Amino acid sequence: MVNVIYTCNTKKMPKKKFDLYLSKIPDLFREKILNLARWEDQQNSLTGKLLLKYGLEKFSNPPESIESVQLSGFGKPFIENRVCFNISHSGNCCVCAFHSSEIGIDIEAVRPIAFRDFFNLFTRQEKDIITNSETPLNSFYEIWTRKEAIIKAHGKGLSTGLETFCVSGNSSVINSIKWYIHPIAIANNYISNIALRDKYPKISIKYISW
Repeated sequence: MVNVIYTCNTKKMPKKKFDLYLSKIPDLFREKILNLARWEDQQNSLTGKLLLKYGLEKFSNPPESIESVQLSGFGKPFIENRVCFNISHSGNCCVCAFHSSEIGIDIEAVRPIAFRDFFNLFTRQEKDIITNSETPLNSFYEIWTRKEAIIKAHGKGLSTGLETFCVSGNSSVINSIKWYIHPIAIANNYISNIALRDKYPKISIKYISW
């Protein structure tokens, strides 16, 4: 079972509330959050960690503490030999996904962007899909979130170039590992995808309001 929890923040948290929530997460994350320049980024990053804390307590058996989270050499948060998870945020929406094996999730708010500037990160087939699409902006975000989800599931960061694998279908292979891509509907005007080793997972989506 894949469990996805998400929340949408539409307003800035009062400072007292922000500081209270910030005190509930480890120093490992706290300093990085405060180093972000924009309040929107601080709030999204904090919310992602709160979703992680909630999910670890709910979906781990036995419940796991966020204090157990470590960072890999590529900067990916993980808990050794326990539940796997991944966080993403865009716009005012945050998501955190949990699974028994490697998982990656990416979400993007659909907004105008000069997407051709990113074509050096796409394969020829992917570029053709976007340019020939009736809705090229949506097609760009669809392919982008697929690629990001796979990179995050793979766990090696951008040392694996986005242009080195193709996501024109519902799967892709990196270093002989096959990843399956699963679209998920989170909110209007957002596109999100999950990458897993599972071809037919059961996915449960839950909304959390803080």
